[in-house]
Amino acid sequence: RVIASAGEMSHRVYSGCSVGCMALVPRGEAPEPWVVLGVRGAHEGRVEVHALLHPPADQEEPGSEQEEEPQKELALLCSAPLAGSATAMNSLGDVVVAGSSWGALAMYTLRPDQGDESPALAEHWAMKQDAQLASPVVSIDISAVSQRVAVLSERADLSVLDATGQHTWHATNTDPVAAGGACWQEESSCIFTAGGHGTGHLKLWDCRASGHRPALAASLADQGLTAVSCAGQSQVLTGTEGGHAVQWDIRGSAGGGLGGTPLQQAYTSETWNAHVGEVRALLCHPLDRSAFVTGGEDGRVAICGIAPGMGAKDRLFVDEVHSEAATASVSALAFDVETNFLAAAFDSEFLLLLHKHPR
Repeated sequence: RVIASAGEMSHRVYSGCSVGCMALVPRGEAPEPWVVLGVRGAHEGRVEVHALLHPPADQEEPGSEQEEEPQKELALLCSAPLAGSATAMNSLGDVVVAGSSWGALAMYTLRPDQGDESPALAEHWAMKQDAQLASPVVSIDISAVSQRVAVLSERADLSVLDATGQHTWHATNTDPVAAGGACWQEESSCIFTAGGHGTGHLKLWDCRASGHRPALAASLADQGLTAVSCAGQSQVLTGTEGGHAVQWDIRGSAGGGLGGTPLQQAYTSETWNAHVGEVRALLCHPLDRSAFVTGGEDGRVAICGIAPGMGAKDRLFVDEVHSEAATASVSALAFDVETNFLAAAFDSEFLLLLHKHPR
């Protein structure tokens, strides 16, 4: 396993703010990443860059049974305002893109100050409200191949922006009921969207086409889709309203080619019960394609693995690494491949940081 499990260098950190989204950004040769938080606010949110601090070993008095307020273990290094409450964020290398409840978008690069290890947020571009979206940003993903940014809004409009913030492709009303999430198909110019309420909709959009019709569409009875993440070119995982994780095999899009008829059929190879209540976040590990992490409305964070089973059936193993019980839901998940950190944000202003270095 290349990701942490319960008890392996875990930190429960008090953030001191309401976190709507987050990212982990590598700090060069440092053993720990920068923690980038998208902060919620009534009128204005913020993008904050923090460093993880280690409390002194003698912080707690031996034999003390009195519970104290959790010590803040994050050091704020720099921040930038965001028009509206922060709702979505993603990162690629040292680039961070954030979106808000007003439909605002901004792209930053984290660069160290000259002669100092503290980072600075260098703004590439910012829009107080994206006219193409004009509603809260639900999901952001950055293509590792083209560095283009896919943005999905609450009203299910899907936009693709380049590194200068210019729109290069747009599709409206990608789901007639509800938008759950969006992610790039690996090594292609196609984007998955997930959504629906009651019935789940998974669609694949080819950015080389007009955007009026998906290249692939599939449905899941009885449960809307709330999150989506790719595990390779032909494998995609989704979370559902009912707390399930669903593995899809997209045979028609294998190898990045869409071929055949414009509308093709995906199929689910397995569905697993992961949470009580809806899955709020789901993230496939960028290196270990058999592993993914889920965060739920029930406050649980679970590391899941897929092992080939007999016949066409796979089997799932789940390691619950943390639970906030019924006190808080998971609001965001993030990986940093460089340092192998996993982070989860909760509605209760706590963060969970897990670390297992691959070396």
